[in-house]
Amino acid sequence: MSPVRNPQGAGVNAQHSKSCIRHHHQALRCFRPHATERQDYINGVFNEGLGLSLFDRLDARAARVSGGKVAIVRPDYFANRKLVEFMGGDVVPITMDYLGRSDGAGIDLVQLEAAFNAGATTFLFSNPNNPAGVVYSVDEIGRIADLANRHGATVIVDQLYSRLLYSGVKYTHLRASDMSSDNLITIMESSKTESLSGFRLGVAFGGARLIDRMEKLQAIVSLRAPGYCQAVLRTWFAEPSGWIADRIAKHQAIRDDLLKVLRAVKGVDARAPEAGSYLLPRLDDVRRMRACLAAFQNTRARNEGVLSALATSGRISMAVVRRRRRASAGPLSPRLMSSRQRRSIDGAMTRTQRSPCQGSQKSHNRGGS
Repeated sequence: MSPVRNPQGAGVNAQHSKSCIRHHHQALRCFRPHATERQDYINGVFNEGLGLSLFDRLDARAARVSGGKVAIVRPDYFANRKLVEFMGGDVVPITMDYLGRSDGAGIDLVQLEAAFNAGATTFLFSNPNNPAGVVYSVDEIGRIADLANRHGATVIVDQLYSRLLYSGVKYTHLRASDMSSDNLITIMESSKTESLSGFRLGVAFGGARLIDRMEKLQAIVSLRAPGYCQAVLRTWFAEPSGWIADRIAKHQAIRDDLLKVLRAVKGVDARAPEAGSYLLPRLDDVRRMRACLAAFQNTRARNEGVLSALATSGRISMAVVRRRRRASAGPLSPRLMSSRQRRSIDGAMTRTQRSPCQGSQKSHNRGGS
């Protein structure tokens, strides 16, 4: 495994860094319980979170030559498209029909195969999906690995929310498949799962040649994750017993509350997230946006980036929603909002109506992935 650069200067001694790495490798057994026998999967690098991991990796493979094709899922993490476009690559969108499926993520594997046939050399996606919160089935993961192996494509998978799985959900780590380790990068980060997304601390694992390239680029871009962020590793790798179970239960309660609110609004379609901190409802008509936002405002959300307009969909962060609401507030209604809240909603409606193309809006999420 690649060492943390200059650990003494970062306030973490070398012995502790090695101990953290060993503990993280052991912790990965929890993230990928069916892949523990594959001990060759130990090349890794610490970095400044998901964004830099994706930047490093895309530069190392797909988009460093202008015109390189990268397949990305839609909807998915908003930075995926931006990073590919920034480096001059061509985005090949792959549809995910998350609302039309009750099992799996709903990825269109026919489109993915067509993308590889058309010259896409890299496939980038998140599992669990951010922002829909759906989890890829074992069959979908197996098919992705098979297609990538057949076409020699590199796969980058963001697995930040693989620990925040709701009850009854089965997770399949891509590394548990027959995917070639030489063409695979998996990313884990302290995130909203632990309320640590602002620290921008991540770990990328993959084939040696890929990690070597990432380290070289990172040494130029940022040298290392900041020292005060590296200190978070001590908590991240040694959380109290039972803490994650309690965290999941609280997130699931918030999820259920939000679904009750949203499903009471006519014209809103929302699939229950299976993991993660986000919920992605869809409106059949943008003119219903005001009623939807009015209902959501009364859940006492207090984050400007909680809902980002994406044509007829909006991403809601459950990590910043408070479950308590005044008992005297009565039925959810736009009349309960202040004039400032109404102006904010009217502005969101205007931006939505002016932006018919999904993925072209500016994200207001300031709290990390």
